[in-house]
This record gives sequence, C-alpha cells and structure tokens, in this order.
Amino acid sequence: MADLDLDSLVLEAGRHSRAEVGMSVLEAVTVVSNEKFSDRPRTVSKVIEAFLRAWNDALEDEQRQDLKPYIHKVINSVLTDDVEEHRAWQATDWLVRVQATAWLKAAGLDELAEAIASSEPLWGPEEARETQKLIDIALEQVHHEATAGADAWTEAGEEAWAKVSPKTWDSVGNGIKAAVRSATARGQVAALAAAEATGKRYAARDAAFETACDAAWDSAYMIAWKVAVPLGAFNTGEATTAVRAALEPTASSIYPLTFDLLDLMIQTRRVPDEVVRDVDRVGS
Repeated sequence: MADLDLDSLVLEAGRHSRAEVGMSVLEAVTVVSNEKFSDRPRTVSKVIEAFLRAWNDALEDEQRQDLKPYIHKVINSVLTDDVEEHRAWQATDWLVRVQATAWLKAAGLDELAEAIASSEPLWGPEEARETQKLIDIALEQVHHEATAGADAWTEAGEEAWAKVSPKTWDSVGNGIKAAVRSATARGQVAALAAAEATGKRYAARDAAFETACDAAWDSAYMIAWKVAVPLGAFNTGEATTAVRAALEPTASSIYPLTFDLLDLMIQTRRVPDEVVRDVDRVGS
C-alpha cells in the first residue's frame, strides 16, 4: 500500500488525468492501493463507490476534505452481491427515514415525520411499499403548501414589476431555487447514487426514494417561500440570504447523518439474518 500525505492532500471535484493534477477521494484510493489511477478502484464496493463519487463532487471544497479519512476505510469493501444489494437498500432507507423526515420536521409536519422515521427499515420491497403510504401522504401535504407559496411569490412578483425590473425579480427567484437545490443536495445526491448502484430495478425502491427526494425538495421550498414572500424582491440579495439562513439548520443537521450512512455501509459485511430476500420479487 502506497503512502499518501493526508495532511497536505486537497481533495478536488471531478476526474483527473493523473495524481499530480489533482485527486478525488476515489482517485486517492487507487493511489494508496497501488492501482491504475482512476475514479473506479477495484477494491471498493460499487454501492460505496457510487456514493463517494456523487458526494465528492457535490460537496463544497472545505467539506470535501472531511472525506479524507475514508480513503483507507473503503479499501477491500467489495463483498458479495447480496451485501451490495443490502447496502443499496440501506441508502434507500436513509433517504426515506432520515433525510426526508428531517425536512418534513423543518416544514412542520412533525407527526408524519415521526411516523415515517419509526416505520420498519426499508430493507426490501414489502417494507418500501408499506412505508410508501406514509410518504405519499406527507408529499401531498407539503406539495400543496409549497405550490401555494409559489403562487404567492408569483402574485407578489406581479406587484413588484411596477417598482423593479422583471430581470431583478427573476434573479431573486433563481437565487432562491439555487439555495433550495444546494440545501437539499447535501447527502441526498450521494445516497440516491448508492441506492441505484446495483442496477437491480425494484419499482417499490424507485418509488420510495423518488418520493422521499420530492418530499425533501418541496419541504425546503415551503420553508423558502414562507421566508421570501414577505420580503419581496426590492433587495435582490435579501430574500436569497434569508432563505439560505432558514434552510441551513436542517441542511447542517443532515450533514453528519450522511457520514453515519457511509459508515453503516462500510461496516456491513453480511446481510442480517432477519432480512429475507426473495429474488423472484425483483422488479415487483
């Protein structure tokens, strides 16, 4: 195993042609494991690899350096196909019962958030279908309020056009959308990549993580509109700054929980006995 000075190493986004140009976390893994330089190390689980590739590129430069301890931790994480499949379900479970519920709580849907968080772990299609009923209810509620907020923003914009230019109004709206995108992407993009990494299609799993992502997105928008609408667009930075501040506590609370998911997937060396797999249900 080759030496790599983690203190001086600066992890960067994207792919690189050689180590001297720069390294992502996965490219650093190939260096320390003496593999051909790439972002697809042979010694790393495909689910964990997909997670790290997506998260490495989604994080801000400073946060990305938090991945350096995992350069050594993920080596030799390649195990059996059933363990990989279980890891993908762990990512799905995290998206639904951890990430989505954090945003639902922030949006004020505490009762539904608690019900989803306390539901059975999503370790297979049956559990996913059962929990889906709760996620659908939550999404319907939060989507209704997020849509109402968007309508209020549009109405306020019509009044604001008489005082500021449409371009100014649009710039604030785009800033708010960017703030929501940034806040909800923390961890979500990585877990989603991991959930899809095995290539096996489960309709129940697809529906669970897609609805969970939508619920998080709409919850963040609901919070954003409630903050932005009263401010209007007369100060182009004021509304965006206020929205970022409103979303930051939830986004920051999710950040360490994403490491919990990564640690869980790394530590999973076998499928728990209580998890019953039925290969005939693939695609069900």
